[in-house]
Parts: sequence; structure tokens; C-alpha cells
Amino acid sequence: MDKRALPNSVVCPNCGDFVDYLIVKTGWCRICSYAGSVLVNKLEQYLAANADEIEHYLLQGKSLNKAIDLVHSKNGRPHCLSCGRIMDRAPRNAVFCRATKQCRKFSRRYVYLYREKGMTKHAALAKVLEDLNG
Repeated sequence: MDKRALPNSVVCPNCGDFVDYLIVKTGWCRICSYAGSVLVNKLEQYLAANADEIEHYLLQGKSLNKAIDLVHSKNGRPHCLSCGRIMDRAPRNAVFCRATKQCRKFSRRYVYLYREKGMTKHAALAKVLEDLNG
């Protein structure tokens, strides 16, 4: 926006630009209001997606900032149930990696049980873990 004052213009308290009007709901100009709402929505989405993990760390007595750091750290990454390795680029709900022949075998078995045999994912995982532990 233009930094010069126009007749009947007001200053946005967020960016300092002169604008014709401020959005009543936020008290900022249109551009700042939109950017602020996008950031708030992203924060809400992040907290909703990671609420269980954050709550787990909060119940252990960690602060909110520490809990969020732990969710992002390697400790928050999923571990393969077959070999125990950390799966760096896997989604948080991943169960098996594909690094070893044994991991691939159990991964295929798990997917086969819940897709082809109609088992629930929980039942299929229980069956695969039973086979894994012998």
C-alpha cells in the first residue's frame, strides 16, 4: 500500500500502511486480516493434527513448547515395528518401513489382511505382530 496519507484514510496498526478502511473483526487492513487468518487456520490445523502427541507430552509434565519440539524431533517420528528403525520420511501413522526383506514381508502381509481379507487395521496389525513375535 501507499505510505502517504490520503483524505479519510486510516493507519493499519499491524503493517502501518494508510488504507481506506479497517476490517471490523480484526482491526487490521484487508491484507493483514487475510494473512493473519491464514496463519491462525494453519496453527489450528497443526494443533488438531498433532493433538494426541502433544497431549501425551503435556501429560508427562512437559511445557507446550517442549511438547511441540518433541513432536518435531526424531523422537516423534514413527518406528518400524519389525526392525525398530526410525522412519524419517514416513507419515506419522506408518507401521512398517521397507528397508529390509523382513519389513517388506510383514508390510505386505498387513496390507493384504486389511484390504483383501476384510480385517480391520487393528485386527490385521494384531495378527501380523503375533506372527512377528512368533
